[in-house]
Order: sequence, then C-alpha cells, then structure tokens
Amino acid sequence: MSLKVKGIARRRSDKTQSSNMTDTPQTMQQKRAAFCYEKVTKIAGHEKQDAAKRFKAYANSLPAMVQMNGLGQALAFAKSKCDSEKPEGIAWQHLYDLISEWHGKNEGCYTGQDVLEGIISSDMHVYRQAQAETQALMVWVKQFARAEIKGSIDHA
Repeated sequence: MSLKVKGIARRRSDKTQSSNMTDTPQTMQQKRAAFCYEKVTKIAGHEKQDAAKRFKAYANSLPAMVQMNGLGQALAFAKSKCDSEKPEGIAWQHLYDLISEWHGKNEGCYTGQDVLEGIISSDMHVYRQAQAETQALMVWVKQFARAEIKGSIDHA
C-alpha cells in the first residue's frame, strides 16, 4: 500500500514539475544561447568550411574590437569586410547579420532596424545597452563556435 502511495505522489510531483517548467519563461541567457546556437550551427554546416573557420576566429576577436573601438566602429569594420564570394567576407557577413538580427528582435535594442542604423539614430544610453548586450551575446557565439566548428584557419 505504501508503494502505491509513493508512486502516486511521485507522478503528481513529476506532473507538477513539468507543468511548472513549461509555464516558466526563458531567461535572457537562454534566449541568447538558443539564438546563437542556431546561427553558429548554420555557419558550421556551410559548404565553404574555410568561411566557418574564419567565423570562429572573428567571433573570438570581435569582443576585443568592441571593447577597444566601440560597437559602432567594430560593426562598421565588420560590414566593410562583408563579401558573399570570399570565405572572409562570408564569415564577416554572418557575424554582422547575427548581431544585427539579435538587436532587431523584440528583446533587442534596435527593434526592427539594422544595428548600424539603430546606433546612428539612437541616444548614448541605448548605445551602451547595445554594446553590453553584444558582449553578452558574443560569449555564447564564441563558446558555440569553439564547440561546433573544428579546426582553425590555415595560414599558408
């Protein structure tokens, strides 16, 4: 009899936990992680593997560029390197699009805008928020790039 009661109690507990888990909204970190994982796995499966390796290298260096030069300067540099033909350009384009799309989402700082257009048209408070948000986003991008993209750029 006590086993039967424990079994019922366990099922109720499991049912309560699962319903609580579905009712709990995702944290901002979870949203960033899910977004970044989707984007990084997309470039990891790119037909030009050199572009994926370059993406990994640029993802590692971009946070330092943002810290030293500011978000606007770093993204202007990234956008200047975008080219759909060369692996370097593909990698920069993917990185720029990833950041711009994140900031253009409802949770982002520049909803419905390109990130550079948003930087130009907004005030300094929003700019600082965007810079901090980009640094937080890049933590996930770097980690997933290291996990999903094997190898490094060949310097021949």
